[in-house]
Amino acid sequence: MSYVIEANVMPMVFPTVAVIGALVSTTVRRPANAAERLETWLRWWFGAAVGFGALWIAVAFFFATDTFAAVIGYQTSGFQWEVATANLGFAVVGFFLVRTSERPRSRGQHGRLF
Repeated sequence: MSYVIEANVMPMVFPTVAVIGALVSTTVRRPANAAERLETWLRWWFGAAVGFGALWIAVAFFFATDTFAAVIGYQTSGFQWEVATANLGFAVVGFFLVRTSERPRSRGQHGRLF
């Protein structure tokens, strides 16, 4: 794990997975219009790049604190816990945005969202 962190490989893995996944998904599924195509791209982006990317940072700051502090040029401190929990929140939001239901995005009976 130390090599992966120090080599700075991971920051580009998740956006690359998002782009490849969206390309394959739009090629195989063939969305009917531009809005569906955009939704597919955004779902892949939020799931892979934001969700898994933030989860990776959270795990790194939770479990590899010394290595990650050295890579970014800081000393190990409580601030890393804050960064980890914030990224865990971003990961949860990224995964929530991948939901397939249209209910959260549609207007209710009284014109309100949700």
